[in-house]
Amino acid sequence: MGYAAGRGDPERKRSQKWSGIGNDATRGWWSERCHLKEKILNLTRRETGVLSLIAQGMTDREIARQLEFSFSTARKYRENLLAKSGLKKSSQLVVKYFVLFPDALKQNGGLAHIDPCSPREREVLNLLASGLSDKQIARALGISNETARKHRRHLLNKTASPNVLTLLCIALMSGWLGDPARLLPVNAG
Repeated sequence: MGYAAGRGDPERKRSQKWSGIGNDATRGWWSERCHLKEKILNLTRRETGVLSLIAQGMTDREIARQLEFSFSTARKYRENLLAKSGLKKSSQLVVKYFVLFPDALKQNGGLAHIDPCSPREREVLNLLASGLSDKQIARALGISNETARKHRRHLLNKTASPNVLTLLCIALMSGWLGDPARLLPVNAG
């Protein structure tokens, strides 16, 4: 038997789930540019959707819940995206997303209320965006590991971010990091 119009049709639900990635503000530019970017980057539509959710700061568990597949599948998508792009850290994927989709930077939905960063916080943000750990940041700046962790925690608290990926998304949309392309390694896909 057929499905009632618009209700319960699994194929329709599936297409709505993938075409509806992002919020209402992002859907317009998403549909216009997404197919071209997918072909250039050799990404599937699902990989592009997962990349978008990673750029919003979602964890693998949240992505799995949002897109209704298993945690291990979400993790595998993240690993495949890292491998395809030649990057090592998820924080670099966030930066890569904003390089590929610069229109997303223009949609800073109410981020003007966040206090600007101090110069040292900007240094820490730049190093986080480059994919460095707290220990590597401490070494690069000549500070203790605990001080580097405190800077990161302060940035997370200042932006009310649950994780570093969300922090980087907010920092990029606020303009704290400038041009995201300069943060990626030269050989990154």
